[in-house]
Amino acid sequence: MQIGLRGKRAEKARGIAESPLDFLLMPAIVHRRISRRTAGLPAAFLVVGFCDVLLFQNLLRAGLFTGGFGNSGMRLVALSALAFAIGALDVVCVMWPVADFARFLAHRSERFISGGIHVILMKSYALSHLLFILPTVIFVYNPVDWNTVPATWSTGAKLEFSILAAILQVLPLIQLGIVFRTLRVRSKLEPVTRVIILAALFFWMQLAGEMILRLTAMGLAWILQLGQA
Repeated sequence: MQIGLRGKRAEKARGIAESPLDFLLMPAIVHRRISRRTAGLPAAFLVVGFCDVLLFQNLLRAGLFTGGFGNSGMRLVALSALAFAIGALDVVCVMWPVADFARFLAHRSERFISGGIHVILMKSYALSHLLFILPTVIFVYNPVDWNTVPATWSTGAKLEFSILAAILQVLPLIQLGIVFRTLRVRSKLEPVTRVIILAALFFWMQLAGEMILRLTAMGLAWILQLGQA
């Protein structure tokens, strides 16, 4: 309780308003504490990359560990390299243009925006990926074929599937909200400018996400073929 009270006092001392969205979009103090140091970016790349690669498809069912210890080890090394490369590409390609655009609008309107906003938004983007891990693992690595749910599953199972599907549909919007809240906490942009950036962020994340998905699919297809005759 004391830690929570200290956090709230710190937010008030810094002029950060509490919000009912703190539970979904993380408290403002978390966004305020994201460092602009580049030393943490490799970890951010790995977080995003492993989320992109490991949650893309059921790799166990796809045969990642087939063909003996040597082939499996080779695929794991290649998978780790792919995760870092995809993660770096994802983080930089998605967040760098948005940060550039936000900084341009802030300077044009003579409004404050935090220094190192590019690194800050990239780390915020990586942090938002943590939301996807549990529900996506349940969906992707469940041994049951979700395509058979409408025909063969019980009412309870169908309800479970509906809830999980709804969560997965909402998560990208929550991710968008987390990144946008970081920008809002670390800047003093006008409301109209924030709306413009939010729209740009939404559409750019959709476009860049499609590119990342295609590259991930190509990389995984190559890795799964390693060691096969």
